[in-house]
Amino acid sequence: MATPLNFHLFQPKGKLSPYLQGIWSASVPQWASEAVCRTLLSDACSGITFVLAGKVKFGDAFYSQGVVISPTSKEAQTLILSPGTVLAGIRFHSGIGFGLLGQHFSQPQSIQALEHLSEALNQLYLALLHTQLHYSRIYQLYLWCSDAVNDIQLRPISLTVALNKIKTCDTLAALSQQLTIGQRQLERQFKQWVDITPKHYQRIWRVKETLEYLKHNTDANLAALALEYGYNDQAHMYREIKLIAKVTPKAFTKRYL
Repeated sequence: MATPLNFHLFQPKGKLSPYLQGIWSASVPQWASEAVCRTLLSDACSGITFVLAGKVKFGDAFYSQGVVISPTSKEAQTLILSPGTVLAGIRFHSGIGFGLLGQHFSQPQSIQALEHLSEALNQLYLALLHTQLHYSRIYQLYLWCSDAVNDIQLRPISLTVALNKIKTCDTLAALSQQLTIGQRQLERQFKQWVDITPKHYQRIWRVKETLEYLKHNTDANLAALALEYGYNDQAHMYREIKLIAKVTPKAFTKRYL
């Protein structure tokens, strides 16, 4: 029997929705006989994770109790949770993490790397340590985020518009024609705020949308699907999904059969 992962997700509406993708809480039972392994698909977003008990492996390193800053997700990552692990976290929309933290990281970082936020996040961490229920942790995080949005430097309006329009534009030139800024300035804004190029963001989004379709249509014709989502051909789709999601289309669909 697979080790259960108790996971709860809250997706904010209203005031917090432009900033947060979600607030979550998760745990693995202490009695579990083995660790839980999960693949986190790339979404070009960043986050903050509170490790409240046990230990968790992000990429190549293990983290025990403390606050961990997750960098912009550029490709899929394996997450390993040991028995007894308790986590809670915040997932920002693209560029919002930079607006709060003021910098990017190439790897997950402990809170010591953010002196200007250490005290506030450590206080939140201590409060979460004394909160036993998943929904209570999510509420604590919700309250903190409601206050923290006042300190977030807002993304340029042109970047916010671009993040929405880029999903349906074939080229960056076509996208820049719909904005009030040129292509070079657009590329600079993406690099500063999202820590990736507009083209890389486009690729991540296309893979994410393709896999979401395959999740609900496991018998889809892959050659037709490749053309539908703008890949050059099926081989191109295969390479992109393998590179960004670290899985082949066929292996991905098997998870949902």
